[in-house]
Amino acid sequence: MLRVVSNDDMVKAEEAKIRSDMEDRQNSELILGLAAHVKACWNPARIAKKPIENIMLRALRQRNGEYEADKLSQIKAQGGSEVYMMLTEVKCRGAESWLRDILLDTGSPPWDLSPTPIPDLGPEQEEKIKNIFAQSVIKVLQTSGQAPVKKKWQSLKKLLHKILDLPYYKKHKIVLIK
Repeated sequence: MLRVVSNDDMVKAEEAKIRSDMEDRQNSELILGLAAHVKACWNPARIAKKPIENIMLRALRQRNGEYEADKLSQIKAQGGSEVYMMLTEVKCRGAESWLRDILLDTGSPPWDLSPTPIPDLGPEQEEKIKNIFAQSVIKVLQTSGQAPVKKKWQSLKKLLHKILDLPYYKKHKIVLIK
């Protein structure tokens, strides 16, 4: 005998099979364990965010110029004015302006770099330089047998300036040798 099934019956049978397969997968230990872990983490996270959410909502109402519900009821009970001064909005606009100027400025950067100052030479370093210069003078005296002439003296001055970084001394108008 041939069984005849309508399309609606076939669709319902397929959906029922899919549903039962889905329920079997949902009831597996892995899925149940994962669901339990998510629930265990979700509730503490939801509870932990509540105070922060309340602070943020209070700040938003303050910026929008709205009183808290309990504060508004106290004001109405005393017959006071419900006008909100909007001081927070003014301060927030100022802070936004400063941040915009600093972060979105297309001109110069909001910081500055400058070179470190040239440090002074320590006594040991100065003594070492003087010794090097003295040795150069002695070497000239030993090779020529006489005091340096003007040309030699100039070469010794160049050597000393090279050792002592002449641009620094010119900048500070320090005369080493006349």
